Amino acid sequence: MDPRDDRTIWISAVTWDGSSDGGVYKTTDNGATWQDITGNLNYVKPQVLRFNPETNELWAGWVGISKIKQ
Repeated sequence: MDPRDDRTIWISAVTWDGSSDGGVYKTTDNGATWQDITGNLNYVKPQVLRFNPETNELWAGWVGISKIKQ
C-alpha cells in the first residue's frame, strides 16, 4: 500500500501450477479497477513487493529483483 495514499495498492498474482501465468497489478481506487503493470519484469511471479515512496519505485523480487518506476 502506498503510505501517501491508502487507495493505491499493488499485488502480485501468483500461480503454483507450473504455468507462466502471473503478474503485478495496481489499483488507485481501493480495488474497484486494476491495471496490469507487469511490463518487462524479469520474473512475472514476484513473491515480494516493496514500494519506496521517496524514489517512487516499486521493487519486485523472488528470482532476482526488478523495479518499476511509479
